[in-house]
Amino acid sequence: MSFSNLRILVISSNPAVLYCSRQYAQWGSDVIVFSDLEDQLEPTARASLLLGSRLSSYIGATALKADGLLTDLDENWFVENRIVVGDQTILVRVTPFGSVGPMAELSGPSLILEAASGYLNMNGSPDREPLRAPGHLLDYYCGASAYLASLAALYKRQASGIVEVVEVSCLDSVTVMVPFLRSQYVGKADERHGGPQSGVRLFPFNDTYLSTGLIGKRTFRDLMTRIGITEEDIPDHLSSPEKRYNEGALTAYLKQCNTVKNADTLFNEILSAGGMPIGLYLEPKDILRDRHLQAINFFRDVDIPTLGCIKVPGPAAKFSLLKFNS
Repeated sequence: MSFSNLRILVISSNPAVLYCSRQYAQWGSDVIVFSDLEDQLEPTARASLLLGSRLSSYIGATALKADGLLTDLDENWFVENRIVVGDQTILVRVTPFGSVGPMAELSGPSLILEAASGYLNMNGSPDREPLRAPGHLLDYYCGASAYLASLAALYKRQASGIVEVVEVSCLDSVTVMVPFLRSQYVGKADERHGGPQSGVRLFPFNDTYLSTGLIGKRTFRDLMTRIGITEEDIPDHLSSPEKRYNEGALTAYLKQCNTVKNADTLFNEILSAGGMPIGLYLEPKDILRDRHLQAINFFRDVDIPTLGCIKVPGPAAKFSLLKFNS
């Protein structure tokens, strides 16, 4: 099955649906979006969601013939607008709660899904309100789930001739991200620790932040050595992993650690040496200059009539970059 031979129609303004269609567009499929996005999104967001797609106004009564139809609308909408879906078209419907169950057909923004799935319990400090996921993170995840499911349906059609209707529940997609097994194993609910993963935090360092796990002995010792602090100089109240769970004390200590190295230099030293998981905090404007992303030509130049030439992310996956010996 060639992506370039696929024709995908989209009838939706839902970001999750549009993130799904964007995957097809980035792989070379002919994607036509029938939407009123002109009225709903500012230009940069619209350009990001429609990357590689063609935008058209809503269609009138017609018969849709395409390989796939992506939508968040129910059957009644198609009946009322006298739109018939072709018998060889894979219909992919993305909704907040699916089409069955007590909450079926309800609508709601992503924050409601985060709360209902338990995802909100993963983010934020234990003594503060939980934090929602930033940006359109969960919309993208739901879109990626729809993309994978629709690909499976397209391959099934090619192999067997059977045409499926694909139902994607955003609640289901988000819920599978929540670590339920950990709670069942330890016999109690997880507590928020200030980050999305236990032990991983953003710590202040000179001019920015570093993301790493400083609870463990080796990671903490390695970082201290890198900035010129010996194990003997570490204060007693931070001398063990158990004591370093006091995030306030750890953060206060790091703020007073004077070093001539800036965060970028330290990050690249650790990255070159290997063995210590660490991330450098970057703002969106910094990502465009990231040496790794530049080296792999991740960003693409796209001409947008209202914005001019802008840089947008390319596909997250690539073919045939890694060769294995046969």
